[in-house]
Amino acid sequence: MAGLGEDDIRRHCEDHLTNYKRPRHYVLVEELPKSPVGKLLRRALREEARQHFGVDKRQ
Repeated sequence: MAGLGEDDIRRHCEDHLTNYKRPRHYVLVEELPKSPVGKLLRRALREEARQHFGVDKRQ
């Protein structure tokens, strides 16, 4: 993961983003879900986040 950790990402966000734009949670993944043409699959990413944080889709 190129040597980056959660603390590095948090520090970068603190240095470059205002408070309300900073992420509340960080989840490090090996690889982002992509389509065969290389586009980011946002729905798959949202579903993974829901599963990780235990959020029901209907909420």
